[in-house]
Amino acid sequence: MARQLEDKVTGELFEVRRGRGRPRKDGALTGAQRQARYQAKRNADQVRRRGMVADAERRFEGYELETLEFIVHRKNDEDARLAWVEIGRRKGWIL
Repeated sequence: MARQLEDKVTGELFEVRRGRGRPRKDGALTGAQRQARYQAKRNADQVRRRGMVADAERRFEGYELETLEFIVHRKNDEDARLAWVEIGRRKGWIL
């Protein structure tokens, strides 16, 4: 039995029951899609890091370790970041 359209007080007799848990969002990613996105991001970061290590190695080829530490502490730009990467490479922190 359904109620009349004008009746705003009476509730539905046969309500549609919702399932348990939180409802799914439209456009939600599956677990495989999330994993693929994570791996692509991680691989891109690794490629970027490898390029940064190579750039640092070329840029600071003849520099002493003390000079690199001075650059790290005195500058706040790309040179300081590359100097830090080169220090890490020389000390074995970065492969």
